[in-house]
Amino acid sequence: MSYFLNPAAWWWLWLVPILIILYFLKLKREERIFPTTMLWHRTIEDLRVNTPFQRLKNNLLLFLQLLLLLLLIASLTRPFWSEEWIPGKHIIVLLDQSASMGTQEADGQTRLDKAKVLIGKIIGDLSEQDRMMLAGFHSRVQILAPFTEMKPLLKEALSKATVTHNTTNLEEALKLAHAMAAKLSSAKIYVVTDGAISNINEVMQALYAGFEQKQGMVQPEFFLIGTASSNVAILNLQVKPRFDQTCQVFARLQNTGNDPVKGIIELSCAGKLLSEENKLLEFNPKDVHGVLWDHIPMQESRLELRFQATQGQDCLETDNIAYYSLGSLEKFQVGLALQNPFLLKVFQAQDIEICKIADTDFAKPQGIFNYDLVVVDHTIENATQPPGNYIFFNSIPTLPKLEKAGDLVSKARAGQKLLIGDQHDVHPMLRFVDLRKLNIAKAMKLTLPPETISLLEAEDQPIIALLTQSESTYLIIGFDLWQSDWPLQLSFPIFISNALEWFQQQRPSYNKTTGQPLKLQLPREITKVQFLQPTNMENEVLIEPGQDIVLGTADFVGFYEVKAQPNFTRSIAVNLFSLEESTITPAQEVHIGKSNVAQNTPKLMNQELWSLFVLVALAVMLLEWYVYHRGSLKFWDKIVFKKGF
Repeated sequence: MSYFLNPAAWWWLWLVPILIILYFLKLKREERIFPTTMLWHRTIEDLRVNTPFQRLKNNLLLFLQLLLLLLLIASLTRPFWSEEWIPGKHIIVLLDQSASMGTQEADGQTRLDKAKVLIGKIIGDLSEQDRMMLAGFHSRVQILAPFTEMKPLLKEALSKATVTHNTTNLEEALKLAHAMAAKLSSAKIYVVTDGAISNINEVMQALYAGFEQKQGMVQPEFFLIGTASSNVAILNLQVKPRFDQTCQVFARLQNTGNDPVKGIIELSCAGKLLSEENKLLEFNPKDVHGVLWDHIPMQESRLELRFQATQGQDCLETDNIAYYSLGSLEKFQVGLALQNPFLLKVFQAQDIEICKIADTDFAKPQGIFNYDLVVVDHTIENATQPPGNYIFFNSIPTLPKLEKAGDLVSKARAGQKLLIGDQHDVHPMLRFVDLRKLNIAKAMKLTLPPETISLLEAEDQPIIALLTQSESTYLIIGFDLWQSDWPLQLSFPIFISNALEWFQQQRPSYNKTTGQPLKLQLPREITKVQFLQPTNMENEVLIEPGQDIVLGTADFVGFYEVKAQPNFTRSIAVNLFSLEESTITPAQEVHIGKSNVAQNTPKLMNQELWSLFVLVALAVMLLEWYVYHRGSLKFWDKIVFKKGF
């Protein structure tokens, strides 16, 4: 069992014999004038005294220097005193990297900076038998350094840890830590966080319910970082287009702290203010303000909203800026392959951009790919269906396990209307719609894949169904409108409007919050894009033609640029918009059962003693310096050696 954090330093003991050898080689003589040769015998005595073992008997300087050397070598071994010795500890450290850890404290350091200092102390406290794993957590968990006893690797991983702009998922981090600890002996879990989680104690109570009865479950120790609490956050940014090619911009801000704050808010595009009037806002604690801009031109593609405190403190900068990509306001493009003129008029009445599609376009690989939605009301021979969104009236797409198995007619009596059954009332497409009173003479009898969602049934068979396969979504209305009275009912245009709204919500958005995947739909001819992140990191991405591209997860607020040839550009705006992360007041306590497991500084198990050795060495060095410069050996002979030293 070793009680030295750096026992390899004992190898420096080879300097001790070197020091003694140097004293052997040193022969210091005094020049004296003798009045008679009778005193020459002193020369012989001097030679005897300078023989090796004779010199070591009464040389105080040598003893002091040996003691000084031994003390310095002992301090290099980093001896420690242990309150609780556990051989071979496995330490799991969870580092909070969520947005609130970027809060700036009173001394100018961020909470992550302070957390790194604390974890650095834990790394320095490791003995040679200990192994440590470092994991960072925010909306997901990632291993920064696997279990290792090599302190340089741990310190390097710690130095590379950065604050993300994601929310906090503490529960997932603790589950990972416990899964690792369950396979180890003598495991400890340290969580370094500000605890700025609104329901942290609820999470802990749910995760550790009945902790006392759970065998082998490790109780984590929390190190709580930070004291700052003042913050004003932008929590929402909405943009609505107007009929005159302008838009309305609405923002919601909240003072999440306990101190009053004043500041100005500006709306700009590419650094140019879009409104000359600076809006001055005054926040009392917990106040919420809404701000509206009207008639903002839409010719630009990106909006930026900034809040700057002029009085009071705002300790978190991440939520002081919001971004919006106006690409999301582009009209929904619908391709219509219709023979029914009534259907054409219904879709023309919607706020969408429509284009008629010929049957021959379905035979071309790129013919219908660039539409957000394609509507078909008849069977098209030799049709190809690239990935996309479709509505089929009285027809079906060409898909595996989907086929028409004849006609569906009334079971009661020939010529009677179909008996309408269950309706999927909670689906958004059927909001404010009741189809139970429809009169339908005949419908298609469909064999559908098991993952199909039935929206309406007749004669115990689905006649309106929603099917999602791979990257495509199909709404199938399995009857001819002219074989029903649905076009005469108010529910029909409402259903069409609901369906269009639902499909628009499925369209990849250009405005996201942190932690969401960056998914983008590209024209079929594009196979390579340049991807530029807010951190100025740029990379090239190869994609399969006709497939949606996922560029990763949005970990930072700002604009993500996607560029491709020829002249294709998309901007995806990412914002924090999290009241939980913007409420930066740190937790004071974390409870597991009745126990408070939180502290502000780590209670190190190994208390190092090297500083005491250095202080004693310094005292010995001063004593040695004093002895050397006094130069009076007679004084020390009388005071020290004659008393039996």
